[in-house]
Amino acid sequence: MSIEISIDAHLDYRRYLSDFNVGMDRQRKNVMYRNAYAVALSIYLGPSDVGRITSRNHSTIVYAKSVHEVNMRYDETYIKAYAHCRQRLKKLLNDDGSVGDLYHNKTRIELYELIRDKDEEILELRLELYRAKEYRQQQEALQGVQ
Repeated sequence: MSIEISIDAHLDYRRYLSDFNVGMDRQRKNVMYRNAYAVALSIYLGPSDVGRITSRNHSTIVYAKSVHEVNMRYDETYIKAYAHCRQRLKKLLNDDGSVGDLYHNKTRIELYELIRDKDEEILELRLELYRAKEYRQQQEALQGVQ
């Protein structure tokens, strides 16, 4: 696996978790979303590589693949998440597993800078969200007093 594919997939996975507000706990919804991404990514990469990208043990990836068929039959959340992940990864990676148009012309240093910039952007958005929640709580408290 090339470093470019690894970085692209890792960035996309983090963005995916953020887009769908997926936590790292063991709530069913969160597990289904993480498993859907891991199984979709396993089409392109092996379980150890997928495990490194998703920060999970490779045996967890193997298990996710083994319950994929059952999830596809009975879990609507999983079905939607898996379909979304397949589309997302098709855009990111070509079917032969090579890097798509998104980052293929970037150097390693440029990719690390992109990661740093996105991390800073995420932190700023979290701070804005925290401030908005505090403001809302203050407004609700003031309205409750009046």
